[in-house]
Amino acid sequence: MQSTKILVGVCTYQRPQMLKNCLQHIAAMEMDADQEVVCFVVNNDSEPIASEIVETFSASSDGVTFKFADCKERGIPQARNVILEYADNSNFDFCAFLDDDEYPKKDWLKELVKYQVASNDDAIQGEVLNVYEAKPWIVEPLLHDVKFGKEEGHVPRVVSTCNVLMTRSLYASDAKFLRFDPSLALTGGSDKELFNRARETFGIKVSFTPKACVYETISASRTSLRWFFQRFARIESNAFIFKAKKGSHLKAIFTMLPRAIRNFLNILFYTITIALTFYVPNMRRRKTIKLVRYSARFWGYISSATGNHINPYQTTTGS
Repeated sequence: MQSTKILVGVCTYQRPQMLKNCLQHIAAMEMDADQEVVCFVVNNDSEPIASEIVETFSASSDGVTFKFADCKERGIPQARNVILEYADNSNFDFCAFLDDDEYPKKDWLKELVKYQVASNDDAIQGEVLNVYEAKPWIVEPLLHDVKFGKEEGHVPRVVSTCNVLMTRSLYASDAKFLRFDPSLALTGGSDKELFNRARETFGIKVSFTPKACVYETISASRTSLRWFFQRFARIESNAFIFKAKKGSHLKAIFTMLPRAIRNFLNILFYTITIALTFYVPNMRRRKTIKLVRYSARFWGYISSATGNHINPYQTTTGS
């Protein structure tokens, strides 16, 4: 019987402890007898720490084979493309992605492949269960236990590489030959852009299964109002970038201007209501979160409209 070749791709940048935890759980995964699984770690940093960690697992793992490569050019899509190139050139049937701050359940990969075989979809999005180092009161309404929380078969509007399985037809050079956009190196959103492009160009099918789960470690630095401000601003900035790519920079300015005006008016409104609800803590918290959200969106628009795209991935969080 011919084995099914599955590549598990992990991009990493300055997170040695999280990477080690991720690889420990990958090494302990359950696999079917006919599955050949390779974990391919791509280091997007000049420091050699990641290679030493991978070498440790290469020497001790029985089931999963561990391989390593450097990607000297900084950028998440650049590192992801190294993984897709390897999956293409080495004739893998599937390529799964997860992040270095995540770790899978034992049956994660089996469930992804099982659901793909049953659905015959081009890509499968799995569930992410959030594990928080801290839950500050001020942002608690934004801290959800699950990332997606959808039922099996749901068609996700946005697809993320935090837990996804791609069939060979998506990345093979003799098929759709999809690659992540390197111009989105530090802005984020290259996974969303790739799957949106694939849908528009090829009409690919993507569905969701909650049975294929990974855990994501949310460091304390990612549960602050400042971090959420940056996140909301990045999302708005990316929306501007995507519209500009489809049309022009000037068209994106005018297309998104009405939303920017609404965001500005909401900033004024929630600034006033926070003052009026100062002595009602829970209400003040809700208003503060909305003020941060609208302020960030407005800033994201202004930044991109003036050519200063937000690049949150110049630094990383966690260890």
